[in-house]
Amino acid sequence: MEKLILSRCNLRHVPDSYVLPPECRPGEEELALLKIIPVIDLGRDRAENIRHSTNHGVSKKLMSDVLEVAEEFFELLIEDKASVYSEDPKRSCRLYTSIEYDREGALLERQSATPLSSCGRTRSTPARYRELAGKYSVEVRKLSMLLLELIGEGLGLEPGFFKGDELNRHGDGNLITVLLQGPVHGLQVLKDGQWLALRPLPDAFVVNIGHALQIISNGKLRSTEHQVTTNRTLARTTVVSFISPSKESMVEPAKEIIKNHNPPLYRSF
Repeated sequence: MEKLILSRCNLRHVPDSYVLPPECRPGEEELALLKIIPVIDLGRDRAENIRHSTNHGVSKKLMSDVLEVAEEFFELLIEDKASVYSEDPKRSCRLYTSIEYDREGALLERQSATPLSSCGRTRSTPARYRELAGKYSVEVRKLSMLLLELIGEGLGLEPGFFKGDELNRHGDGNLITVLLQGPVHGLQVLKDGQWLALRPLPDAFVVNIGHALQIISNGKLRSTEHQVTTNRTLARTTVVSFISPSKESMVEPAKEIIKNHNPPLYRSF
């Protein structure tokens, strides 16, 4: 139960371990907004500069509903959520709060994840959670594979490169991250050595390049360095979809990219 202290309900006290010293709080200063982030209309544009994507095929109502039901879940009482709490990363259906410390014991990161659509109905899940999460997962998967296909096209890879057996499924260690943000600010990206705030754009997804895609592109695409800050007065809800290589795949610079006097910058693993 103590691991679920970040519940939004009846929070009276934040443990000292969750409080960063003032000089380490990234959200204490007002950051400049990143105003030049490209917005890609998938009904018209190609994928050379995918960052925000609109006209992406996922309905606005589904995006709104899945954020709403996620908020409903986090508003549940701790007692109602305790049955799905797990620290086992192999469980696809779980609630968890991650806490990572540096050597001095200061808190570096904390986050909560809701159960996935594979969950059965329990008293812990809002009535429409499973249905909405399932529909959303299917639609974002379709969008993600389209994005990867367009990225592959831009890199000069053969069609279907990301659909084969090899790759069938905070920089992020994955291929891409598709992020649905609520209206509350918090996401920051590192650009030219400066942290910049990213304003949520209604009805759009933020697409982050992950480490695996940086390696496959042999450095042509760079993994997005980012961080998330808390808000003094408002809770921030996001729905994040990670598109990753299968655990049995070999991740390495694509042969099409390194064959023409372009030596690999990364080892295979």
